Amino acid sequence: MAQPTAPLHAQLTTLKGAQVALQGVEITVDVHATSSRVRVRQRYINREETPIEASYLFPLEDEAAVVGFRIETDGRVLEGEVQEREEAFGTYDDAQLDGHGAYLLDQERPNAFTARVGNLKPGQEATVELSYVSTLRVEGGRARLLIPTVVAPRYVPAGAAAQDGMSEEERWGAPRAAEVPYGLSLRVRVSAPEGVSGLESPSHAVRLSLTPAGAEASLSSERAALDRDFVLLFDALPAHAAGEAVVARGPRGEALLACTFTPRAPEGAAAAPLDVTFVLDCSGSMDGAPIEEAKRALGLLWRTLAEGDRFNLCCFGSTHKLMWPAPRSFSQETLTAALAYLKAVDANLGGTELLAPMRALLETQASQERAGTLLLITDGQLSNESAVVALCERHRAHARVFTFGVGAGVSETLVREMARVSGGAAELIFKGERVEPKVLRAAKQLRQPSVQLKDAKVGRRALRFADGAPRLFYGESVTFYAELPNAPDDLAAVGDSVVLRAEQGEWRLPLSAAPAGAERPVAALWARAALRPLERAVGAQGKAGEGAREQVRALALAYGLMSSQTSFVAVETRAEGERAEGAPAPRVVPLMRLSDHAGASRDAGHARASAPAAMFSLYSPPVAAFKQHRPAPRSAKSDPSIFHYFVSGISTGVVNKSDSEGADWLLYSKRPESAEEQLFTLLALQRADGRFEWDELLGRLLRGAQPSAAERADELRVTALVLALLRGRFAALADLWELPGRKATAALDAGAGAAAESLRLWAEGVVGAP
Repeated sequence: MAQPTAPLHAQLTTLKGAQVALQGVEITVDVHATSSRVRVRQRYINREETPIEASYLFPLEDEAAVVGFRIETDGRVLEGEVQEREEAFGTYDDAQLDGHGAYLLDQERPNAFTARVGNLKPGQEATVELSYVSTLRVEGGRARLLIPTVVAPRYVPAGAAAQDGMSEEERWGAPRAAEVPYGLSLRVRVSAPEGVSGLESPSHAVRLSLTPAGAEASLSSERAALDRDFVLLFDALPAHAAGEAVVARGPRGEALLACTFTPRAPEGAAAAPLDVTFVLDCSGSMDGAPIEEAKRALGLLWRTLAEGDRFNLCCFGSTHKLMWPAPRSFSQETLTAALAYLKAVDANLGGTELLAPMRALLETQASQERAGTLLLITDGQLSNESAVVALCERHRAHARVFTFGVGAGVSETLVREMARVSGGAAELIFKGERVEPKVLRAAKQLRQPSVQLKDAKVGRRALRFADGAPRLFYGESVTFYAELPNAPDDLAAVGDSVVLRAEQGEWRLPLSAAPAGAERPVAALWARAALRPLERAVGAQGKAGEGAREQVRALALAYGLMSSQTSFVAVETRAEGERAEGAPAPRVVPLMRLSDHAGASRDAGHARASAPAAMFSLYSPPVAAFKQHRPAPRSAKSDPSIFHYFVSGISTGVVNKSDSEGADWLLYSKRPESAEEQLFTLLALQRADGRFEWDELLGRLLRGAQPSAAERADELRVTALVLALLRGRFAALADLWELPGRKATAALDAGAGAAAESLRLWAEGVVGAP
């Protein structure tokens, strides 16, 4: 029997050599409430004269709960079965040896999977379909759907443990190619009868259309390259804003809950001074736009620091180095010095060796009197990510880790797990997304205390959290899963609300039974969350590791899920005369090289090569609003940004412009200068003490009457002008400027004393109406 952990020993398939069996990948996504349901269909054809075994390495979302595996071939539909991993490999191998068709879906790591199609006969076509559910992420009031499409190359650190010491090609036999004959088609349906707003894709050009149930997005081209993740953003659905809890029955009759809410900060909440070290990836793969974006983010983050904070910078690659021997207190002097240091930083430190700097920083932090914070910016895919995550978990009492994953193929598992196990927060920034909103949101999170739920109850019954009590950040949506022990037979009689308690406050969520068809997704997502801490313990030595492996097997089998210890398998039983003879020829599907979405691609060694720029030059601007199944009325006078899209579309490819229901917009135009961009440029002018100096940007924003030369030289008056602009023209973006605005207000009050109010009135008169 084949060993599940053995690499795939197969000839390298190329476009000039053996045929590539995979013909295309079709992905369909349905988004509703707090979860997404995804169907991935892979079509294989054997165009050779002898039977083959095709294998394909592909990614899924970090928290995907794989619940289904079915095959369509020769007019038959086969339903896959979840088995213990060794047993599934045995079933697959035995079927191949007997000449039957065999199909296997196996988890290589939490977000990388292999599909194997065994004994595919000459001329035979087979469609392999897997389905999964995942929790919808909401960040800053915007829902984010991420669909990975290619397994990115992982950096193998020097001296990595045996299981981490091989590249994808060495471990899985997956070669990479600049071009492949298969492509991607994708469609997303967002269900929200009350309307969907702000849809946009920073990763791909998409068609946006209205449906009776909400909205739909599809790729503008019939076949797109599988060389970067697909990202779709839209304004959060009402359930996220209001908060809700739904209860459903699990396969063993247990009552399981999915809870979503956005905690609000209590009045008068004070923030303690920060002690934060910023950790910047300066490896070769960050060269170009990634390192420049990261430096911009750091400059803005540093400007949000306040008196009493301490900070430092650690740049890492094959080696690591600190900006200063120890963190320094924040001031205009240290800010100026740090910005000068940052200007000279470049992506020239070699490979992505993250474990060593994280160990050094965390061990140093453990010796300090107060807990600290690390903020990491990286584009990394590491073969030893489990060791990095375990390190963060061991030091969670000493430091919270916040992470920024940048680029088209950053490891979602690495970025999110480092933050999750340490009580921090994670952000993913795709090429084309604005960095500043995420930076300013992270700046507010850095200043918040670690808030952890103490308990959750329905009446007198306490919930059992699937993955430990969740940590909260004020103003940020959180979804968690829990079990309600000893629930009554009638779930409608459970209660009408869930009460959540932490030391800092209490929240109440309305409780209802899961709607028809949602019971299994709730149960699957609960089980996936419960598997997460067990999966982290699987690699432990001795009884601890074996115990974790057994618990993973039992839980995954009970809920019919893919895991590190279970696999899906299906057998196509053939009549005696239809069976294949001899061993099938192995055919490994080549993977596309990862695009950085800027006209370049990366291979396993992080080298860069040119790619057709036109493929990556498209931008899909947001559709401003969908209401009552159709867009809100718009005109050039009422919505200048839409006017800009349509006018620029004359030369850039906007087609089918219509506000009628069901209309498609193929939007290729570039993003117009927005209020957000003006705001971020304005905030970059803030000094360490919170004050602002005059800049020509202020003159443009004021439009009308201009201050005198003497007034422009007065920092307190300029600061008052900026505050008036923030509260007037940029009032709708208050969530973004809240922290810099608070800092500026404190500086104005401290500097002007009793005259502060008269300065505010003067500034409001100069700024005028928004």
